[in-house]
Amino acid sequence: KSPFENINYRVKKGDTLVKILKKHQIKNQDIDKAISEFKKHNKSSNIMSGFDIFLTIRNNKSLKENSLESMSIPISKSVTIEIYRDEYKELISEKIITQLFKKIRLVENKIEKSLYASAVESKIEPNIIIEFARIFGFEIDFQRDIRKNDTFQILYEKFYDENDQFIKSGSIIYAFMSVNNREIALYKFGDDKSYDYFDINGKSVVKTLMKTPINGARLSSPFGLRKHPILGYNKMHRGTDFAAPS
Repeated sequence: KSPFENINYRVKKGDTLVKILKKHQIKNQDIDKAISEFKKHNKSSNIMSGFDIFLTIRNNKSLKENSLESMSIPISKSVTIEIYRDEYKELISEKIITQLFKKIRLVENKIEKSLYASAVESKIEPNIIIEFARIFGFEIDFQRDIRKNDTFQILYEKFYDENDQFIKSGSIIYAFMSVNNREIALYKFGDDKSYDYFDINGKSVVKTLMKTPINGARLSSPFGLRKHPILGYNKMHRGTDFAAPS
């Protein structure tokens, strides 16, 4: 005698979310909220025929209307919108990506102002920049080693949905830096759950001490004349600064 009912509904041609919810006597307040949540992830309220929508509803026979408890709406082969009640009994939503397609992207650039600025200019995602700095942190002192016209390369994963819309970046496969006449190439080895980076001779990049021991920092400050904080006059600044939250 549970008041809850699970429904598997196959979407037919001409169906809309409003139509389906009204068909199952969902109260107007829940319909309005469900449509609002759905449109946060999908501009149109249209749904494709042939897909199965899963609903959980609470029956209220005395009022002849039902409450929507949860709803799973596939909008493509790889994306589903989940609508459900949170701990405060409010309807909220979440976009679930069920299938992603991987592409490999190669980025290379010359450092003009700073490594961070050049990476941003190349439209590299922030998490990839941070990971790149992390794996080179054992090999390079970003405050002293980097010079203008040094170069870098990053080969990394990007994931897209079936509409070729970018969803997230993956891991770095290969990273290279030419720094102060020194060339360093690092390679990913292992699977996605457990991997590390190694040089061309198979030695791990992980050492006892990092040359740049700052986690989550960014590279800032361009080359050029800067006022020396102690000497008090302008002096050529040939390196880059590491900026980090206090």
